[in-house]
Amino acid sequence: MRPDITTAQREALVRSYTNYQFDPPISLDPLVTFLARRPNESLDVVRAAVEVFAVSGEANARKAHDLILGLLSNPDDDARFVAIKAIEDMRLSAAAPQLVTILGDSAKRESERAAAVRALRVLGDKRAVAPIQAMLNGQHPATLKSVALQALAALDITAARAAAEKLLDQPDPTLLSEAVTVLAATKPGAKLIGERFVAKRLPRDFLPQVTEALKKFGEDPAIAKLQTEALRGALLVSLEPGQIEKVRKLVSDKGDAKRGRDLYLNTKILACATCHRMEGVGGSVGPDLTRIWDTMTLDKLLESIIDPSKEIKEGFQTYRLATADGQIFTGLKIKEDSKEVLIREANGRDMRIEKDNIDSLAPTKVSLMPDNAVAQISYDQFIDLLAFLKSKKEQESLRGLIAEVAVTGPFPPDLKSLKAEVVATSKWKTLYAEPSGKLDLAALLAPNSAVYARSYVFAPMKQKVSITVKSENPLRVWVNDVSSFDRQSPGAGVEETFSTELKQGWNVVLVKVPNTGKSPALSIRVAGESLRTAVNPDNTVLPGTSAGGQ
Repeated sequence: MRPDITTAQREALVRSYTNYQFDPPISLDPLVTFLARRPNESLDVVRAAVEVFAVSGEANARKAHDLILGLLSNPDDDARFVAIKAIEDMRLSAAAPQLVTILGDSAKRESERAAAVRALRVLGDKRAVAPIQAMLNGQHPATLKSVALQALAALDITAARAAAEKLLDQPDPTLLSEAVTVLAATKPGAKLIGERFVAKRLPRDFLPQVTEALKKFGEDPAIAKLQTEALRGALLVSLEPGQIEKVRKLVSDKGDAKRGRDLYLNTKILACATCHRMEGVGGSVGPDLTRIWDTMTLDKLLESIIDPSKEIKEGFQTYRLATADGQIFTGLKIKEDSKEVLIREANGRDMRIEKDNIDSLAPTKVSLMPDNAVAQISYDQFIDLLAFLKSKKEQESLRGLIAEVAVTGPFPPDLKSLKAEVVATSKWKTLYAEPSGKLDLAALLAPNSAVYARSYVFAPMKQKVSITVKSENPLRVWVNDVSSFDRQSPGAGVEETFSTELKQGWNVVLVKVPNTGKSPALSIRVAGESLRTAVNPDNTVLPGTSAGGQ
């Protein structure tokens, strides 16, 4: 490779290896030789090489093992993080001892230790159990403990259940939610959280998680009784003809579609936007609800909410997976091969279970959507929700709205600097927009600092789009690594629109916002043809291509 070309050009050349489709495949030996001769090569180039090795087949991936293991000893934090992510993607089991060492090193940053925990979970290495237990018993941030508990559940469910029980009395909502999730996978754990909920020792917000856990083991009369008690006082709606007519009249006379839109988007109360996509906004666990105002009658809407198992849309059949160690997972079967099964649960989390640990796997006739999906809201709120589901205007107002982003910070506030500082960080937290589309960055915007907000936009074809941003603070926007909008001074808090080009497939939108003492709010909207947004890209198949067994 020529020594006079820039780092960006070398990175592009390395990534170009994936463009050549030959039989037999092109050899990556020259790339191995190049990297061996340049031990101080730019991290961007090394990262590109690792990614190329990872997607170029098992034989080529093996050639990168020494490179990746060597990066684990690199003094640069970002280099080690690149290595850990590659170890997870390539299932490089030889790295497990070094990852265990990272777990116990308090000098390592939180994001690196969390990445090591996630990688060890995928590797299934039992040597990680003891250090993970120590991490859960120590003084560590709740986000790190949450990742650790999730990994422990995959490695040793008995140890994880004991750890989760101890965490039920602590106040952090993220860690408490993870503890409830771990306990919900086993019958004793589901019974415990059901009893605590009925005794008002769990927040009312956990009703959906608790009842869903109890439903898994509903064949046990004691569990079924607990579920009934947990639902006491919840909203119950019937499908009797007289009740349907009453609901129809209330939706017409009193239903407020705008309030219903706010409720639909409020993922702390309802799971609608977590599970379903509408006008490009939302998750991918349930069917797409775009144009539901036109495709479903009010009667059918009521039936799908109150009795979701009566008619399950093709492709969204629920599977029940039981493991040899007593865990039960229910969700969509996203992938199955000779090594593992990937189940996507109702909360959007993907669970990978090794084939050797599966006791049974079978489809069920029960919808993944809970029967009590609206149990937490009032009757008036239910009427507003139905009014929204029948409103063309309010649903189309969601088009292009970026309703959730991954955020990270703080960083230096200089907008002239490149975005390289954020590329390798794993300290991303999901932030949900208010129903108006406003993203409140106040919790991250410390004085004299800046934060990044990241989201993804899917375009079914290459196209020119317009992006509208609104912020009183200065900001800079990158689209697919290209700086596309830059305002160095504070603004008036009005919408500003610029044009850019999206490639076919997933496109990343990255915004840097410094704190200048103005309102910490940011809103982003993308206008184009058949676009949709997500906080993380999924495995959407492009038109005319194959799903590849997903």
